[in-house]
Amino acid sequence: MNCWHILGIEPTVDLKTIKKAYALKLRIHHPEDDPEGFNRLRSAYEAALL
Repeated sequence: MNCWHILGIEPTVDLKTIKKAYALKLRIHHPEDDPEGFNRLRSAYEAALL
């Protein structure tokens, strides 16, 4: 699974779009409730920013 699929957006360099997608998914994968999902989400977010 690639970072764009995890974030639920098309590939983009727009930081605002990436951050918004991350924030929306963070509601689902909260670090305390879903640590594995959060780690996947965080890794995808960091990869998308590169």
